[in-house]
Amino acid sequence: VEKNPELDEAQVQEIAEAVALGSIKYPMLARENTKVVTFDWETALDFNGQSAPYIQYAHVRAKSILRRADGLPAKPEFAHELAQSETNLIEMLSRLPDEVQKSAAGYKPSVLATYAFELARAFNEFYRECQVLKAEPGVRESRLALVDATRITLDNTLRLLGIKAPQVM
Repeated sequence: VEKNPELDEAQVQEIAEAVALGSIKYPMLARENTKVVTFDWETALDFNGQSAPYIQYAHVRAKSILRRADGLPAKPEFAHELAQSETNLIEMLSRLPDEVQKSAAGYKPSVLATYAFELARAFNEFYRECQVLKAEPGVRESRLALVDATRITLDNTLRLLGIKAPQVM
């Protein structure tokens, strides 16, 4: 509410519900299904650790960058020398199909939950280290494409885990 005072009460409730339900579901899904889960609210609501809010916030950050960009490039070209965090993010994005297969084959949602966290962490590192909106032309377009790919992948991964990806937080 403090960061988005324009949200009405219904939107605030919807976001709070998505974060709360994600905070309850994620710790159960992120553990091996043969282990006992000890629930801890502090860990579950941690915006800096392995939690649904951390992943949801990475998705919201990507959406925010794309909103401020006023559209996506038609055909980005990765002609610049990639920063290490860009390479790491691309590698993480490319792992989604294999992670879904491993998760399904082993009946282990924890594989996908861990992947979602690692992707959010790679995106946050990319965001810290690389200018996106203020990058030079050409670089800006390729980085916006990475932001969009991350948004899509986080949304799909959260959906597979049964966790809602809010549009704003």
